[in-house]
Amino acid sequence: MPEPGCIAEAEDLRRFAADHPEVQVVGVDLQDSREAAKDFYERWRWTHPSVFDPDGEISFSLGLQGTPSTFFLDRQHRIVSRIVGETDYAGFERGLEAALEAS
Repeated sequence: MPEPGCIAEAEDLRRFAADHPEVQVVGVDLQDSREAAKDFYERWRWTHPSVFDPDGEISFSLGLQGTPSTFFLDRQHRIVSRIVGETDYAGFERGLEAALEAS
């Protein structure tokens, strides 16, 4: 089951992804079943890809400190900004700005 913060930011993430087709959004489905993750994506009309991470291996390699977490990468795929915990549309915009400035 998704964390409350994931639910709270779901609509803003959908809008952010739709407003920024030049940005690649990728979800990491942590400690979830494939069916629950699919249902969550359908509920919020998300169309971005995701990777299944039931054991947390990918999340661990990213240094995940809590959920939800958002990572922003520059053009060289280096993490340049992160948000630990729930954010909103403005937070996604600030993260994008940081990634563009770092490139």
